[in-house]
Amino acid sequence: MHIKPLPVDRRRWIIEALALLGDVALLVFGFTRGEGVFQVWGVALAFLVVMALIMELVLRFSLGQVGRRALPTLSDLANRDGLDPATLLTAEFGYARITASEAMGDRHTVVNFYLLLTGVVVSAVVALVGSESLTVSLGRALPFIAMALLWALCIVGWLYLLQIIRLRQAWRDSAHTMNKIKEFYIARVALFSPQEFSGAFRWRPETLPPANKLWTIHFFSAALIALLNSLVYMGGALLFGLAVVLTPQQWVAAAVGLGVLGVALFILAMHMYRVFLSRDA
Repeated sequence: MHIKPLPVDRRRWIIEALALLGDVALLVFGFTRGEGVFQVWGVALAFLVVMALIMELVLRFSLGQVGRRALPTLSDLANRDGLDPATLLTAEFGYARITASEAMGDRHTVVNFYLLLTGVVVSAVVALVGSESLTVSLGRALPFIAMALLWALCIVGWLYLLQIIRLRQAWRDSAHTMNKIKEFYIARVALFSPQEFSGAFRWRPETLPPANKLWTIHFFSAALIALLNSLVYMGGALLFGLAVVLTPQQWVAAAVGLGVLGVALFILAMHMYRVFLSRDA
């Protein structure tokens, strides 16, 4: 008997619902029984579930907000006396080329700012945890403060990931515009046949790489942010372990569980990167 597979979105929603139920069970068991490991896992999983739900909301609200703009048909204008449409098309092509280049340059700036911010926050957290005077004055509140800083950085990292997604969409929209202008000229060129003239172009609207293509510069930039975000997320959860005072054996179990959750956060980030870019979101 052949079972029809569930749509990707529905599978993701089921996984998120199961994660939410599992998180509730971990938190209830951990805090009612005083089990530090389950408390660490539960708090970390709660943060992951909240981030997943926020991304789902962003995805729902952004659907259809950014659509590809079709180039107006200028055949009537081209066949009439008056203004030369080549001037406008040349200007439009130049604008699209510049915006595509700016999207690539902005990607580089976004990644650099995120790396700089990560270095500053992590250095501040290390100095905070290592300060004996603050340890005495803040006591058990110190790990919570350090964890809050790292998880705030993790939230900022998701915002930077969304910027990378938007920049990829902006680049592809500009590239799509340039290729629509190519199509316009191919259909109306006089010196060559459309087939001959189209051979001069490697990219056409139908051969333009998809927005969610793997192994692009934008993909690796998103992967870098997602990887650092996962490490920051695990670091924040480990600091919560300091607050609940785990035993050496519990530290091993907590680290293994947090490693799994860190991988899950990385997979979620890269999956949402592809989901956003697979549609007009």
